[in-house]
Amino acid sequence: MSSKKNRDEIFMNEALKEAWKGKGLTSPNPAVGAVIVHKNKIIGRGFHLKAGFPHAEIEALKSIDFKAPENSEMYVTLEPCSHWGKTPPCAEALIKHKFKRVIIGILDPNPLVNGRGKTMLEKAGIDVTSGILEKKCFEINEDFFFAIVNKLPYITLKCAVTLDGKIASVTGNAKWISNDKSRVFAHYLRKINAAVMVGINTVLNDDPELNIRLYKNNNKQCCKIIIVDPELKTPEKCKILKVNPPENVFIFIDKKKAAKNKINFFQKNKVNLIPLAVDKNGHFKLSQGLKKLYGMGIISILVEGGGTLAYHLFRENSVNKIHYIFAPKILGHGIQSVNGLLTESIQHSIQIKNVSIKRSGCDLIYTGFIEKNNRFHFSC
Repeated sequence: MSSKKNRDEIFMNEALKEAWKGKGLTSPNPAVGAVIVHKNKIIGRGFHLKAGFPHAEIEALKSIDFKAPENSEMYVTLEPCSHWGKTPPCAEALIKHKFKRVIIGILDPNPLVNGRGKTMLEKAGIDVTSGILEKKCFEINEDFFFAIVNKLPYITLKCAVTLDGKIASVTGNAKWISNDKSRVFAHYLRKINAAVMVGINTVLNDDPELNIRLYKNNNKQCCKIIIVDPELKTPEKCKILKVNPPENVFIFIDKKKAAKNKINFFQKNKVNLIPLAVDKNGHFKLSQGLKKLYGMGIISILVEGGGTLAYHLFRENSVNKIHYIFAPKILGHGIQSVNGLLTESIQHSIQIKNVSIKRSGCDLIYTGFIEKNNRFHFSC
């Protein structure tokens, strides 16, 4: 590996540190970080904080009062945009400030960019290098890349289970299967995703708040909530509706089964009701709902529902990633993590790829991916 590539990777790692500061805050935009380098020293830093706010490159320029010295270099984790949106094109700003060199982590699959930012810089005479720490730059925005290509939210399933695969006892008791450290991790997952999805049984049995109280951060205390509730049984005074703005709550309903007075109540209180069609077996077409959520700007969803919701999402091939948190407990009879028949043979079972395992106290967090027909995929 050449020294120049080593140097580029060092500075790109710094840009990635900036990008992670914005993860979970920028939806439906990707999380992006940037650093400005002059004479082998970082003189400016920035990250994209929120959709509609300046992009990472502009924040980095702002950190040096928009005075980039001659022969400066910009390291950015994602290709600079080349189009007008809520903010001006970043590629134009880099040309205006006469950067000598721009180093890009990964090109942007957004059809509005998709190589155009790189080309714009090159045509202006700027030396451009791309593909530096590409895998890491992909991983931070794996949800955005999947969503922008497939027009669907990226679905992560989080599940705390006993060693014998149960998520609750026969009475429905699930507090607490995982330990304190693992629950903080679960709240971190809420922070980095645009929304959390649960089934109506979770709402009725646990009455959760679904906030981010355990993961200490100053920028995000709540996220959007999706409830799968065909008959609209969601209590009018449940904690989700008490602690979250109504416009942040989305409920999938079957209009034929939901009571009209409940529909009127939730609509009056500005809760988002999303009617879905059902298949011949009476099951929701969740994929239809996911398409609608993508159209509303939700690009990533953390699923924390029970075994029935997990079953239907696996059945529709909607899950992209899993975090199974195994706790050193054995229940015997209890509620299954996937409550339904997906296959009758091991040969045809869902295969988990790119598996990693890490300890969380006495728990083990098992992370992996369900391989999709997605051109943005990196193998082990």
